[in-house]
Parts: sequence; C-alpha cells; structure tokens
Amino acid sequence: MRLPKLWIFPLTLTLTWVSVASADDKPKKKGDDSTTNKKDAKKDDASSGMKGITPYTEKLIKGHKLIAARDFASAIDAYRSAIAEDDKNPQGHYFLGAAQLLKGDLNEAEASWQNALRVASRDALTQSKVRFALADLRERQRKLEESKNAWQDYGKVIADNPRIPGYPNTPGERQKAVDRWLDLEKKYGEVKARIEAREKEQKEKRDKDAERDAAEEAKKGKK
Repeated sequence: MRLPKLWIFPLTLTLTWVSVASADDKPKKKGDDSTTNKKDAKKDDASSGMKGITPYTEKLIKGHKLIAARDFASAIDAYRSAIAEDDKNPQGHYFLGAAQLLKGDLNEAEASWQNALRVASRDALTQSKVRFALADLRERQRKLEESKNAWQDYGKVIADNPRIPGYPNTPGERQKAVDRWLDLEKKYGEVKARIEAREKEQKEKRDKDAERDAAEEAKKGKK
C-alpha cells in the first residue's frame, strides 16, 4: 500500500518547497525567493569586487538549467562545484539535496539538507524550506513517526518567524495523514497475522492428515 499523499512532486526550481502543501493551505505571507537570491547575489558581488554574477551564483544557475533539462547527475555536479566556491552558503546545499532527491538518492539528499541546516542557523527562510524538504523526505523513506516530528519542526520555524512565507496548515494535515496510515498499517498487520495463523493451522492439519493416511497405507501393505 502507498502512503496517501496530497501532492505531486513537481520538477521545478521550487522543488521541495511547495510540493507537499495542501491546495487549501495558502502561504501565510507572499514571498519571492528571487528577491532574496538577488540580494544574496549582489552581496556576493560586492564582497568579491566582481562585476556581474559571482562564480558561485553562475554555478547555481547552471545547476538550475540542468534540473530543467532533467540532467540530474550533471546538476548535482554543478551544485557541488558551487559549494566548493562557498560552502557556508546554504542555498548550494539545499539545491544539491533537491537534485539528489530527483535522482533518487534519498540518503545523499538527507545529508545535503542537514548540511544546509548547519550553515543556515540564522537564515529562517532557508531553514523553513529545508525543514519542509526533510519532512517530505521522511515520508518518502517511510520513516513515518520521524516524519511527524519533522513536520512539527517545520511548523515551529514558520510559527516562530511570522514574517517569512510558509504553509501553516500543512504540518497538521500531514501529521493526520501519517496517523491514518499508521492506523491502517496496524489494522492490516493484525489481519495479516490472523490470516497467517489460520494458514499455519490448516497446513499443520493437512500434514497430520497426510501422516495418518500414510501410516494407514503402510499397515495395509504389511497385511
């Protein structure tokens, strides 16, 4: 059985940000990540003394284009190259994890997002995105109890930072969906156990009947 989901994971640069949000869960505040990205890029440009975009930003953009082309392996290389330029910027780690998830490397995605959290200690917006991605990942990994805690972590970040955009209803909705699935799994497990016990009982009876019949046939043969 598959976990009931409220989303389809889109192959866009938003990646794991709005993918699992309920259609009824509107952002508590509209935000445009491109504004933040532009500010970050300008800051990087000013600090480096370069005109135009920095090598870091250029490599991120290259990764985005490769994602759009569905060349996830090359996108991963591009994001890793960006991280080599600046491993303290959480965006590279975040997008690397997204590309790894799209490629199907769930454990690698988790490690990248943990790195993003580590370097985004003062960046609430990035923290919220990464928490969102990790909660979704826990469901994909079928670590259902852990996913409930992860959704709680995401909810706490957006509650503690009301000025950042977020999906306040999604954590509760996902936790309820996980609870329903856990309940179904429990009931299914109980039914499966009863079926297996019944099948075992029937097999034992067949084996005993076969042994009895064989013994009777042996007695007849001696006569």
